[in-house]
Amino acid sequence: RTVAQDAERDLRSEVVQVQRRCEEAERSLKQKLAKLEAELPGGEAKLGVATQQLDQRITGSVHSVPAALHGFVQPVARPGSKLAVRRRALIIGCNYSRSHAPLQGASNDAWNLQCLLRHTLYYMDDQVLTLVDGSASRPTEPRRQPTRKNILDALKWLTADTQNVDNLLVYLGGYGTQQPVANATGSFEAHFVPSDFAKDLPENFFQQRPSGAQQPAVSYRLVPMVEITRILAGLPRKCKVTVLLDCCHSVLPGLDPTRPNQLTFPRTLGQLADTPQQRAAASRARLLDLPPLPRPQSPAPPGLPVCRCHQYAACQRDQRATELLIE
Repeated sequence: RTVAQDAERDLRSEVVQVQRRCEEAERSLKQKLAKLEAELPGGEAKLGVATQQLDQRITGSVHSVPAALHGFVQPVARPGSKLAVRRRALIIGCNYSRSHAPLQGASNDAWNLQCLLRHTLYYMDDQVLTLVDGSASRPTEPRRQPTRKNILDALKWLTADTQNVDNLLVYLGGYGTQQPVANATGSFEAHFVPSDFAKDLPENFFQQRPSGAQQPAVSYRLVPMVEITRILAGLPRKCKVTVLLDCCHSVLPGLDPTRPNQLTFPRTLGQLADTPQQRAAASRARLLDLPPLPRPQSPAPPGLPVCRCHQYAACQRDQRATELLIE
């Protein structure tokens, strides 16, 4: 009996000790919880400040995210001009993925510019028209291909019903080329090369490389640079146009008032590469040296464009524009 009483007393003592430890643990947890609840408002305020600082760093630094993604990080809205009645942009990028001389970065450049306009500068969907040819395995739909016809139709869309206060943008990314003018020895015209430039050529044309008297009675589908000048010449005086030419021979003739009639020029292939780095870059030059097929000279513009035109060229006429090796 004494042994049973001693065991019962010891058990009760252990239960009391466990209860005390549990009460102490509960009291300690409640104190920590109260402390955390007291610190919560201050933590939320610090989190808000840190988030704001992070947003400012992302949207304000060109090193924080790729330039093409700036539009996806909620930049500070720029109020539109009260004078701007309409903004329109035509973006053309040709990789020529199904041709004998494909490029790598032109379509990517076009998508990056569209991203900038749509998501950073807040152009509406109906204010931007983008023509790209896609890849050989996944081409874009026919009406969005940068063919000669689609490019000329898109230029008409861009300039239709233009008013004095409108703001237009043209971007051409791809190959530039030069072709001789028929019956004008030594005179060449600059052209932008659309995706269907070889549509009318016979099979294996570029493998045969015809020249001289062997030239077939065919022609390339090209967009003369002077044709773009002619279209711009019809715009109102106060209309603002920005032209970005990311190709070789990227000069719109007839824009320079000191040389308004210089629509043709002697043949040039641009500066030659001297160093290994330059030679590597030249292998991706946006210059397509097509076999010469003389063509009639393009009609001259009716006069100098009177609109406010700003032209930005990838290179001068005696230089080569190349794709960066990082693309």
